[in-house]
Amino acid sequence: MLMMRFAAGFRLVRRRPVQVSSWSPFLFDSTLRRTQATTTTRTMTTNSTTNSTTSVPIVDLSQPAHVVGKAIHDACTRVGFFNVVHHNVSPDLLQSVLGEARAFFDGSTLDEKDRISIRQNESFRGYQRMGENWTGGMSDAHEALDFFSESDRALLPNINTRNDNNNHDDAGRRRPTNYGRNQWPDPSIYPNFRPVMERYVQEMTRVGARLMQGCALGLDLKDPNYFHKYFDDPFWILRLIHYPSTIQNTMNQPKNDQNKTESMGCGEHTDYGMFTLIWSEKVPETLQIRTGQEWTFVEPVEGAFLCNVGDMLSRWTNGMYRSTPHRVLRPGGGISRVSCPFFYEPSYDAIIAPIDVLVQRSNQAPSFQPIRYGDHLLSKTSSNFVLGQSSDHESNKNMGKKT
Repeated sequence: MLMMRFAAGFRLVRRRPVQVSSWSPFLFDSTLRRTQATTTTRTMTTNSTTNSTTSVPIVDLSQPAHVVGKAIHDACTRVGFFNVVHHNVSPDLLQSVLGEARAFFDGSTLDEKDRISIRQNESFRGYQRMGENWTGGMSDAHEALDFFSESDRALLPNINTRNDNNNHDDAGRRRPTNYGRNQWPDPSIYPNFRPVMERYVQEMTRVGARLMQGCALGLDLKDPNYFHKYFDDPFWILRLIHYPSTIQNTMNQPKNDQNKTESMGCGEHTDYGMFTLIWSEKVPETLQIRTGQEWTFVEPVEGAFLCNVGDMLSRWTNGMYRSTPHRVLRPGGGISRVSCPFFYEPSYDAIIAPIDVLVQRSNQAPSFQPIRYGDHLLSKTSSNFVLGQSSDHESNKNMGKKT
């Protein structure tokens, strides 16, 4: 979720704007043995704003495996979003993740942040200023810091590469544009930052694997470890995002945007991976999901990860699981918000195709062709990147409309 970046000369989209047909997302099996949270939401339409109450599904990982599988399947087919509780990730670690991210965004000068800018890195990792991320042709009002898996499995033959003289390693393998090393904040200033984030990645990888096992059970694939071979070296992505308040100073935005006061922290999109797990500061009325023509706030649940289905998982299930459009509003009232979405992805060289048994059950032809996950990722990044050194914001703005 929330994975698009646009820097001077670089633009990466990890999401796509969508048109969505009307569907009813809040229908749940009343016999399903799981907890259900009721939250107050505000439903927004183009012409009116109303108050309503809706039920948000909760997947409780302390339940028996078959119950977890049914809960995941129910949520993924009907909503595409759910909360994950009893995940056994230490509350102290989760607080440290938010604390380290907050310290970096609030405590670093712009010069310090720019030392690990995405513009200093060929593999799309690092810091992005306010306004350098784009969705649907519009700049997003947030700053971010991105990390990717550093797996050597990303070194694959016969794929798109950088157009430079250093696009092969010693073994002659071609380097895709998203292969590389992460950029970390200065350890002399933030000594705990990297250890905390690396531990967080380990824990979230464990949770992601548990969710995929639940998917196998929920889909009745017989083997609960059906997906395991596709995730033996998951190409995870971690984003740390800071959404300033709508009344906060926008000094870090590009000059032509400094007078704007838009409330959109991140525009409408779907994620194009597997599962996104969001851990964030609990600020209400920020994340919205689209249900037909309406936007509905999803209120935070204390201690839970908010999880959503990405396009690739929808593809794997031949469209059975919903990759739901969503967007993020900037918080009001002088309060900023930090969010730390983790993208659980398959191995870079995994071949993804609609699962045969699901296609057979549907009595329909496969809706998607097989694809290597790394090629899928590169097709998104390559088609939405402009490699160059231009820093002209208006020029970049035009390129940003190619979504």
